[in-house]
Amino acid sequence: MAIDAERQLFNGQPSFLARMIDSLALAPGRRVVHIGAGTGYYSAIIGDIVEESGRVVAAEIDEPLAAAARRNLASMPWVEVQQNDGSSVHGPLDAILVNAGVTHPQESWLDALAPGGRLLLPLTVAMPAMGGTLGKGVMLMIGKSEAGAFTADVMSFVAIYSALGLRDSVLESTLAQALRRTSFPNLTRLRRDAHDRLDNCWLHTERFCLSMEPL
Repeated sequence: MAIDAERQLFNGQPSFLARMIDSLALAPGRRVVHIGAGTGYYSAIIGDIVEESGRVVAAEIDEPLAAAARRNLASMPWVEVQQNDGSSVHGPLDAILVNAGVTHPQESWLDALAPGGRLLLPLTVAMPAMGGTLGKGVMLMIGKSEAGAFTADVMSFVAIYSALGLRDSVLESTLAQALRRTSFPNLTRLRRDAHDRLDNCWLHTERFCLSMEPL
């Protein structure tokens, strides 16, 4: 369904988003941030799941879309709409859903996750043929253990609108190389400690490293 047909903005595939929301294992009372909330359709679904005992922050950078989301979510006072790019969030959070293509997880997202929390985000590279507004890559689930370590798991392939303010051109080039080597990597963890590149490092950067099963 078109959100703004002139700008080629659409609501996304409901069956895909429903599956992604389900994978976050939400429940009443959970604290969730939804980045790229659009007009609030999927934020409303999340709000319905966490109920009045929970809390949802719906972040949307586009001013008209954020205004529409505020109107659409007015009946759910436990869902707060914020007009921003979602790069800075505050925890503890049980789940973060990023609904636009990014090149990397923000440090604030990882820091804000509570033990047992989950971060779901599309790691994408831009498709020039689509004018740079769409990207393709993988949907990545990051989990935080009770000890503070991070797991990583690729959920599916994805094609999605590129996020504004959440992309890094250098990291995008590194991600493109990683996707060319292994388009659907068997990831197991995200490391934040400094270490030399190893054979099982799929996406190795100065900020983080996504590692596969040992070769």
